[in-house]
Amino acid sequence: MASSIRINAEKIFEKAKVPEKEHVIQVDMEIHSLIKVVIDEVTQLKNMLQPRKAISGEDENQRKFRDQRGQSLSDIFRSIDISEIMKNDVRNAMEQFDERLDRLSFSVRKNICKRSQRIAFNMVFSDNEAMSPFPNPVRIYISNERKIYVFGLTLDLGKIHEESSKILEILKEDPRRKTIREPGGILLLIEKLDSSEQF
Repeated sequence: MASSIRINAEKIFEKAKVPEKEHVIQVDMEIHSLIKVVIDEVTQLKNMLQPRKAISGEDENQRKFRDQRGQSLSDIFRSIDISEIMKNDVRNAMEQFDERLDRLSFSVRKNICKRSQRIAFNMVFSDNEAMSPFPNPVRIYISNERKIYVFGLTLDLGKIHEESSKILEILKEDPRRKTIREPGGILLLIEKLDSSEQF
């Protein structure tokens, strides 16, 4: 997951290059599709490191196993800062998109006669001075900041890239990974246990 996060983040940075002089405002669905992929992968990685409190239908042994797995993985990466990967607010905003959009729509409708408003969705701005005043960000990517703004919340894709790179560096040092030629997948042989070894 960390490898895919880094690769897709680099694709975003390459596509959303910062111009040398002028401001740029554009619509680019490919960039926002890549951002969605990165956010989904970051969510999966976070859930591996910090399992959800409870899952419907699981028994006590399954819950303990998930907790132990999360703790063992967290211990491996304890020496590095992965605070941006562990953030929830932007991911929650993406999941609750319809609810937040309804609230924004109601607010705009209520205040439409009081002041003019700009609302931007699936836009890419070269910088936060590309439009003044800055619009209400339903979903905007700011190229020079490498940040995605969703309903006023931010996720720093530059930091996500750095943190995923640090995770990969730690994994490369693991002697068990020396036989793995390509990142992103693995085939495991799970040998049958004797009845005395089962839990």
